[in-house]
Amino acid sequence: MRRRALVVYASPAFHTLDELYNHTEAQAIVENTSFVKVERLHNHKQWNYYQPGTNGVAHSEPEFIEDIPFYSMIEQAGEFSEGNENHSDNLHFLHKMTLEACHEIQEHNPIARYYLRIHGRLMRIQEIYEVEETIDYVAFNLFCNVAKLKWLVI
Repeated sequence: MRRRALVVYASPAFHTLDELYNHTEAQAIVENTSFVKVERLHNHKQWNYYQPGTNGVAHSEPEFIEDIPFYSMIEQAGEFSEGNENHSDNLHFLHKMTLEACHEIQEHNPIARYYLRIHGRLMRIQEIYEVEETIDYVAFNLFCNVAKLKWLVI
């Protein structure tokens, strides 16, 4: 995404539903979650942590990873996108990159194959209605739903 997106693996740093509900009511889910940038997990199959935040150990080859706090990551991502105000172009780029990534991994990834199949159906709607920005939005939103991702706009 050429630094246009912050992609992190997020995992709760608590164990019970009671804790989940308490953190939800206190609006403290982020503060009680472990975050690691996806790129930091390259060549690793596991992420272990003992407390919320951005520190932990990546495995296959153990490697301690320490990063800036999650809110600082968001701040940096927001700063990087300043001056990049053309929302239609950004949305089109996001749709295009998602599609390219799915094409690259479809041979070994059933989620990518499923998304591409549904995406093909969606593109027939575009041919009829020619609503490019809406199609870009719906296509990326569809990807998030298929891949069970949460898309948050900064």
